[in-house]
Amino acid sequence: MKKRILALQIVLCSLFTYSQGQQVHVQISSGDNLEGAVVVFQSLSDGKQEARFTNNQGFATIPKFSLPIYYKVTYLGFESFADTIHSYTSKKKVSLVASPMNFDQVTITGNYTPGFKSNSIYNIDVISNKEIEQRAVYNVRDLMTQQLNVQLSNDGVLGSSISLQGVGGQHVKFLIDGVPVIGRQNGNVDISQLNLANIDHIEMVKGPMSVLYGSDALGGVINLITKSNKEERWNGNATGYYESVGNYNTDISLGKGFKNSSLYFNAGRNFFDGWSPNDSLRSQQWNPKEQYFANLKYNKTVNGYKMTLQYNFSNETVFNKGDITITPYQAYAFDQDFQTSRNQILFTTDKKLNDKSSWQFTAAYNHYRYIKNAYRKNLVDLSSLLTEDPSDDDTTIFQSYFTRTVYNHSLSKKVSLLSGLELNQETAQGKKIDNAIHQITDAALFACVDYNPTKKLTIRSSLRGIYNSQYKAPLVPSLNALYKISDVYALRFSWSKGFRAPSIKEQYLYFVDASHNVRGNPNLKAENSDNFNFSFNVKYVKSKSVIEIEPALFYNHIRNQISLAQADKYTSLFTYINLDEFTAMGGEVQLRYLVNSFEIKSGISYTGTSATYNGNIKQEDQAWYFETTSSASYTIEKWETSIALFCKYTGVKPVYLLESDNTISLQQNAAYTLMDFTASKFFFKKKLNISAGLKNILDVQNVNAAMNNGVHAGNNNGTMMVGTGRSSFVKLNYKF
Repeated sequence: MKKRILALQIVLCSLFTYSQGQQVHVQISSGDNLEGAVVVFQSLSDGKQEARFTNNQGFATIPKFSLPIYYKVTYLGFESFADTIHSYTSKKKVSLVASPMNFDQVTITGNYTPGFKSNSIYNIDVISNKEIEQRAVYNVRDLMTQQLNVQLSNDGVLGSSISLQGVGGQHVKFLIDGVPVIGRQNGNVDISQLNLANIDHIEMVKGPMSVLYGSDALGGVINLITKSNKEERWNGNATGYYESVGNYNTDISLGKGFKNSSLYFNAGRNFFDGWSPNDSLRSQQWNPKEQYFANLKYNKTVNGYKMTLQYNFSNETVFNKGDITITPYQAYAFDQDFQTSRNQILFTTDKKLNDKSSWQFTAAYNHYRYIKNAYRKNLVDLSSLLTEDPSDDDTTIFQSYFTRTVYNHSLSKKVSLLSGLELNQETAQGKKIDNAIHQITDAALFACVDYNPTKKLTIRSSLRGIYNSQYKAPLVPSLNALYKISDVYALRFSWSKGFRAPSIKEQYLYFVDASHNVRGNPNLKAENSDNFNFSFNVKYVKSKSVIEIEPALFYNHIRNQISLAQADKYTSLFTYINLDEFTAMGGEVQLRYLVNSFEIKSGISYTGTSATYNGNIKQEDQAWYFETTSSASYTIEKWETSIALFCKYTGVKPVYLLESDNTISLQQNAAYTLMDFTASKFFFKKKLNISAGLKNILDVQNVNAAMNNGVHAGNNNGTMMVGTGRSSFVKLNYKF
């Protein structure tokens, strides 16, 4: 009897131990392990469900669910695989077959829970990690140069800003894992400071998202999703990058998986030596800069609560070198340093409460510091002294506290509810902020109801109630619809109201130096908007190819839009004003064609903007302009080699300027084309990847424009900064 009990204990222990480590092994048809595949497990007895990723060895651990367990393996560009686990003792080895039919991507922005892009009620553009690697870019600014209906503005000191579908960067909300990015210079986030070393992919929603994401989201949302460790053993990679224009970048990442947790660390340095079309001067058009950054991310699951604690850090210094002054006795120059540091602490947790409901919570603290110093540099002994004028130096500090909680609940098979509470408090101080301390608090309650009258139709009605400490905010509603006509055709429609309160910078900014004269306006009104979006998706799949066509129309009408305008042409004073009306409208078409290992993407957009000032000063015509983008990539699996070509054409853009005498003048920005080429190859069983190529092949530098980025005093030479000329690059990435 004792022997039987002992034998039974041994069997039970062995089964339990084995079930703890039982895994699904995913490979591709060539026999290589597939990292990053999504494996969804679901218990057929109690309905519990969980999704996991395969590590670099192709393994995903089976959760301790009641048998039998149904599981499905998916990966972009491969056919899905599904099977049922009836015993923990059975071995599960999966071989995925390459297929263009599986061309969907998993997204989180605007969704109740992570889901496929094709099922999202919003029209989401996803910039995948594959595209980021193909482009060999290191910050968001360089990545966006090839995106459709995205316009960039560059300034040697203020950095780079963005506009979407004709709507300015002050209306575009940048998020890192769902948390707003703070520290807007001149009303915009400097996207050249947002590095991509720890970014897995980017999700971009064009059009107002004010109901879910609040103020600053009138023009859209760009959500940067960070990487997490997906492996159980210690792993990492080291990257080195050189570009002939003067870029030297390095970074390293490490990761480790534990029983119910994982750790990921990334750190590096980006250095740019500066560039100017005129090498004879000491000053440079594109200023030198140096950035240090680090990211630490810890994930842990306890009693079903998936928790993430994350710390993000960056410190960037821009060096603005002055031209040389030579006298019989000395040689000197006046230089400026602009140092920006960002610190973010982020905590998130989510839990599936039962089969019908789930809960997410986010809390974050952001600290942004901007320091400006001016020096008199002795070019003989290379010593530097701070200038005596106190106005030459400045320290500006932004801080924000952000919390957000969301509850999802399925009321029935046809009705689902999302409700949430959000609180954001932002404080700013410094000489550039009216030499005082200012604070704005935003609190909001929001709710979304999804109604599925049929399997093909989803209707979402949403409402956001807002409290703003300085401005009276209205209720913000929206209505979205997704109609899947068939597996080939899908329609999306949205109408949304928007609200944006003036930022602290727009109200109290004081930025005056030799090159800038910008001042805030505390009498600004809050903005309100109406937006309509319509898109039609066609996805036609054959046995070895897929064609996807997506035409879209948009209309955005903003009342009291806040804009930077020239108030005095003699002093080159710029200040913020409310336009009575602003309208951006147009359409775009995107095409994707994939056959075997060859992929083509192209797009065309046509956008028009108009504005009314002071009630009776109006543009004569809509300012229409168009863009085209195209890319082609080809992978030679046998040689583990890929090549890619990217091209974007930006057409002539009419620009209407409000002059100081309240008249409107029509000018224009010239057309230009940006083109890049990359090639990459793996070595040593895909441990080493070497990429090389050319950037800005057509050598675009400056183009004729209405004004030089709008806010420069005494430097309106009629050109706009676009690129740093043609360059070559090489990038090495080693996995260990």
